[in-house]
Amino acid sequence: MITHAGKIPLFIFFFDMNYIGQYEILLPLILAVFLGTNLGKSLLKFIPENIFRILFKTALTIIAIRLILINIDLNFILQIF
Repeated sequence: MITHAGKIPLFIFFFDMNYIGQYEILLPLILAVFLGTNLGKSLLKFIPENIFRILFKTALTIIAIRLILINIDLNFILQIF
């Protein structure tokens, strides 16, 4: 948490990021990260590592395929017009 808090001034300085103006987006994201991290930690106690690795790789593969298919569809549509 401390390392992430240390990044905030860097983002403000280098990218002109206005965190106060984006609070409506940032607060739900912060809450989701906190809840997801704690839920994930508790689930890892019940799932063997080899099964977790298989599930993790499967999820990443599905996400990658989905991103590829979305990109192909967009490129195809753009080529038509």
